[in-house]
Amino acid sequence: EITLFFGDKNYSSWSMRPWLVFHAFGIQFTEKLIPFDGFSESSQFKQTVAKYSPAGKDPFLQCSNSASPQADPLIIWEPLAIIEYRVDKTLSLRFGPETSPCTLKRAAFALKCRVAFLRCA
Repeated sequence: EITLFFGDKNYSSWSMRPWLVFHAFGIQFTEKLIPFDGFSESSQFKQTVAKYSPAGKDPFLQCSNSASPQADPLIIWEPLAIIEYRVDKTLSLRFGPETSPCTLKRAAFALKCRVAFLRCA
């Protein structure tokens, strides 16, 4: 099972990028919204994120290990890393000529996300 955690959809397009790509590719996931009440360390938002995300950042993806349910779940917290990991796992994309169109689409999604972010920074 995979769960995508993120803050308010109205304030951060960066947090929404994995959500948008998952929907574009039809990747199944559970969505968990963390209510945003500020960035101070005492905010409920920051405290909730800190419980799960080693980097203290959102969005983050939590992946349970079905082969070993007692193991700690995998946590991925960088949006492009989330996209890369899930698209690769879900669509079984591999580098090579037989999958190059899919690989290019994946790279284009990732690059578009990065370029849009750099324009705003």
